[in-house]
Amino acid sequence: MLLHNRGDASFENVTAAAGLGSAAFPHVKWGTGLVDFDNDGDVDIVILNQNAPPTIIKNILNERGSKNHWLQIRLRGVKSNRDGVGARVRVAAGNRVLVDEVHGGRGYQSHYGSRLHFGLGRRDKVDRIEVRWIGGGTDVLENVAADRLLTITEASGEPGP
Repeated sequence: MLLHNRGDASFENVTAAAGLGSAAFPHVKWGTGLVDFDNDGDVDIVILNQNAPPTIIKNILNERGSKNHWLQIRLRGVKSNRDGVGARVRVAAGNRVLVDEVHGGRGYQSHYGSRLHFGLGRRDKVDRIEVRWIGGGTDVLENVAADRLLTITEASGEPGP
């Protein structure tokens, strides 16, 4: 099922409208990967099929002129583990506060990538990012431009490229 976040704590089932009904994918599925393959700010999908090549679903929201903004964050641990697994990131943009954590995996043969994706709606900047590392430290960044992949290195106090 593919759900669209209405922005009011409710979701709409858009599976059929997106052409993702069961008839479009006749194979038995083993797992799913969610990641922004083309670094354009929208999350793409890879489905691992049984006895068939993987299915790749490219999200073309930005190519169709979406006016929404986003921020992706990649963590680099120094004192903690290298990929920041277990770190909690809080992003505040206007009245929107979003929280996510870096996970090592999300299920049998599935993964959501190690980059965190935050949808910002019409907000073109992030007021504050707070990273709580699993080792106990906290990094804070303020006034961060949207629509980019940001690397935050533990205890550096500065964003990376």
